[in-house]
Amino acid sequence: MPFLPPVSVVLDKTGHNLHGRVSQGSGSLPPLSVGETVEVAIIGNVDNATVLVELKGKKITASSPGRHRPGDRLAARVDQVSPRIILRLIGEQSATAAAMIDRCIGAHRSYPRALIDSLVNLRALLDSNNPSALSYRGTDEGSTVASMLSSLLLSDISSGRAFFKNYLQTLGFFMEHHLVKACQKRFGKTKAIRRAADNLKGLLTRIMAKGRSGDGGAEHTGMNGFISAADRVVRCIESLQIVNTALLEQEQTCLFQIPMALPEGTGMAEVFLKCEDQGERKERSKKTTWTLHFLLSMDALGDITVDARIEEKTVACSISCGDEATRSFIHAHVEELRERLIAAGYRAGPVGCFIKADQKEARGEWPSFLNGDSHCGVNVLA
Repeated sequence: MPFLPPVSVVLDKTGHNLHGRVSQGSGSLPPLSVGETVEVAIIGNVDNATVLVELKGKKITASSPGRHRPGDRLAARVDQVSPRIILRLIGEQSATAAAMIDRCIGAHRSYPRALIDSLVNLRALLDSNNPSALSYRGTDEGSTVASMLSSLLLSDISSGRAFFKNYLQTLGFFMEHHLVKACQKRFGKTKAIRRAADNLKGLLTRIMAKGRSGDGGAEHTGMNGFISAADRVVRCIESLQIVNTALLEQEQTCLFQIPMALPEGTGMAEVFLKCEDQGERKERSKKTTWTLHFLLSMDALGDITVDARIEEKTVACSISCGDEATRSFIHAHVEELRERLIAAGYRAGPVGCFIKADQKEARGEWPSFLNGDSHCGVNVLA
C-alpha cells in the first residue's frame, strides 16, 4: 500500500537551541494539536534526510526521507506532538490509500461472508469426494492447500486451546509482519523468510505466480479456475487485514471471521476482540482485561450474540438469542461450557443466557463500524 513519508520534527535541545529552531530566542516550535491540518512550505533541502520548512511562520529543519522541491506548499496532518512532532503529508498517494481502505470496508459491509465463501469454494475444488474436482489436488502443493483449508474449519475435531492461534497463522494473517522481521535478521534470513511465508496466503500467492507464468499447473484440468479461486481467497485475506488495521487504530478492536462446521453446512463466527488501551493503564499491577464479542449465525438457532469478558484467568459470559426455545436449548449446555472452560485452564465466572429479540440492535453495538474517511493509510506490516 502506498504511503507518503512523514515529516518528523524532533524536539532535541542542544544547549539553548532547538534542533528545529530558526530564529534565535524563538524558544519553541509553533503550537500544534493532534489532528490539526497545517501547511508546510518547502524552503530547501539540507541533505537527503533533512529539509528546511516553514511552519506557522517559523523555519524549522525536519527529517524527511527523500528530497522535496523548494517552493512547494504541502498540506500535512499533525499525527503526534510528543515526544516528537510528526506531520504526515496529505497528497495524492494518501488519497489513494484512503480510497483503498474505503473499498475494503465497503466490500466487508456489503458481503461479510466473502472470506468464508471463498475458502469453501477453494476447498470444493480440491475435495477428493467431488468427481469433477481439480486433478491438481493430487500434487504436493494441492495436498498442502487442502490440508490447510481443512485445519481452518472449526469443528469437534479441530477445536482446542490452540485453534485460534493456529487459524491466524495458517491463514497468513500476520505474514507481512513476520516477513519484515525475517528480512531484518542478520543470520538465517532465507530460512526465516520461507518460514514467514509458510501459510495459506503465501502458498496460494506462489502457486498463482507459477501458474500465470506458465511454470506449473497448466497440465491440470481446471487450473485457471483454481487460480481464480485462489486469487479471491488472497484478496479476501488482504481485505480483512486492512479492515483490522483500521479497526485497531480507530477503536482498538480486532475482527476475525472463522468458518464453522454445522449440520446445514459451513457457518461463520465473527469474533470481535477489544484490546485494552495500554495508555490508560497507570499501574503495572492492574489486571489485564479482554472483551470478546461473538456473532454466530445458524439456520437452526438463528442469530446468537455472545459477550465474554476475560480478566486474568476468569471468564464471564453473557449469551443472547431471539426466542425462548433457543434460550432453553443453550441453557441446557451452560454446565458443559463451564466444564470446558475449567478443562482449558480457566475459572468459570457468571454465565447467563437471555432473550434479546432484536439481534440486529445487539450486533450494531460492536463496533460503531469503521469510518474510512478518517484514515489516510494503514500499515499491515507493523
